[in-house]
Parts: sequence; structure tokens; C-alpha cells
Amino acid sequence: MDRVPCGVAVLLPIPGKRLIDPERFVLMFRQGKHGANQWACPGGWVDPGEDPADTCVRECTEELGITVTSVHLVGYTHDLHPEGIEDICLWFYADEWSGTPKIMEPEKCSDIFDFTVENLKEAPEGSLFTPLVQFLDVLGRFG
Repeated sequence: MDRVPCGVAVLLPIPGKRLIDPERFVLMFRQGKHGANQWACPGGWVDPGEDPADTCVRECTEELGITVTSVHLVGYTHDLHPEGIEDICLWFYADEWSGTPKIMEPEKCSDIFDFTVENLKEAPEGSLFTPLVQFLDVLGRFG
């Protein structure tokens, strides 16, 4: 097996803000096959033998060029993506991070924006990554 059927997603709050008030966090506009043309949190696949918290740190550095120093697990979703990929996504909140988010992998991400949950509620159908919609549903943010 070349990957664990488990991904991570990192809720990355705007510095000085808290996720639950006013619920502002960084999203990326995805490119490529998996979740193309959708807004998503930074994240990715857990490598064999890798601790999921370490995956969060690695993915945030690879995708956004930032340094995450503390995360905690806040939930999970069981996802069946439109392209047929099925996995468990572990959701982490970044307690501490530094740097300025920038596009590090333009073949995977074309834009970065800070959103509020209210912005996301107004997003056109299909413009948000499936696990993000499911996680917000779990939190009761879309219900």
C-alpha cells in the first residue's frame, strides 16, 4: 500500500482570531484531479507510519509555506469523493502558526483567501471541497 486511506485537514485561523468567534480561516482553491476547482483547507494524505499531527505540519509547509507548531484534533469525517476516492479525514485546528500563507504548489492550488463561515454558506453549490462541507455539517454550521 502506498498511502494510508486517511487524510488530514487543518482549520487555519487568521492570526489573533479564534475559530469559533469570528470563525475566519484560510482556504485554498484546489487544482488537479482531487477536489479540482473547489475551496478547501490545507491538508493531505497521511504517509505510512506518519503521525497525523505531523502530517498537518508537513502539509501546511508544503502547500502554504507556513510553520505550524501546535494542532489539536477536533473531529473527523468519512468521505466518498465524486471521483470515487473513499477515506477518513481527520480535522485538526492549528493552535499556533507563523508565516504568511503563499501558493507553494501552483499545480495543486491557484488562490488563497480567508473566509468566514458566513461566506461559505453563500458559496455556490459544488464550490467547496466535499470533506469541508461534511465537517461544517457535523459542526451544525450549515444545518
